[in-house]
Parts: sequence; C-alpha cells; structure tokens
Amino acid sequence: MLHQSARSLGYRGEEIAVSYLESKGYKILARNYSTPYGEIDIIACPELPQETQRIVFVEVKMRRNQQFGYPESSVTPKKLNRLIRASRDYIQKHHIEDLDWQIDVVSIEIGQNSSVNIHHIENVTISLNFPLDDKLDDYG
Repeated sequence: MLHQSARSLGYRGEEIAVSYLESKGYKILARNYSTPYGEIDIIACPELPQETQRIVFVEVKMRRNQQFGYPESSVTPKKLNRLIRASRDYIQKHHIEDLDWQIDVVSIEIGQNSSVNIHHIENVTISLNFPLDDKLDDYG
C-alpha cells in the first residue's frame, strides 16, 4: 500500500512539473523515458526564441513534508551519475550530439494546506560542481 502511495505521489509530482515547465515555455518531448541506466522523468526543450536550443533532462522530486529534508536533497552524486548516463544514452539514440544539454531538478513540496511550492534548479551538474567527463565511475 505504501508503494502505491509513493507511486501516486510521484505521478502527481510529474504532472505538476509538466504543467510548471509548460507554463515557463518548455515543450515536453518525453516522459518516463527508460534507458539501461535508469529512467528520466521528463525530457523537454525551451521553446522561447531567445533561448539557446538545448535538451533539458528533468528529475522530479516531491515530498509532502521536510521530515527527510528538501526534495532535491535526494539527488545524490550516484543519482546524478545515472542521470548523466541516461541522458547520454538518449542523446546518442536520437542522434542529437550537436545540441547542448543539461540536467535540471524540479523540487516540489506539498504543504499541509495543499499549497504547492516549486523550486526549479537548472543545470544541477554545474551548480553542484559535478564533473561531466569520463570519470563518472568515481561517483557511483
């Protein structure tokens, strides 16, 4: 029963994240994209003319409270390693090696009064000083 609840919460979080990203001018290219390295929650690209064309791989994290910390705190170096590998897999399979890409986290907190707080952390590999080179094995 708890597993279903977590799955339901994850689905709700992804729905909120998709609506948020679309409201910010992103086009959703794929959801729950599966690779040998793991799943990518959302794949999107900015549609605004002033934006550089790039692919954005989005990890969605949602929590009902901060008992276990902020939602984004569960994105560990090991999780980032998997996301980077999954992103590279998508890029290679879709032959889009020439496009810029980044990994974002959309962190969602649901308050006691059902209020929704969304925090969009862009390009987390840079903000967390995480390497994008071939030495990923050092991180899990």
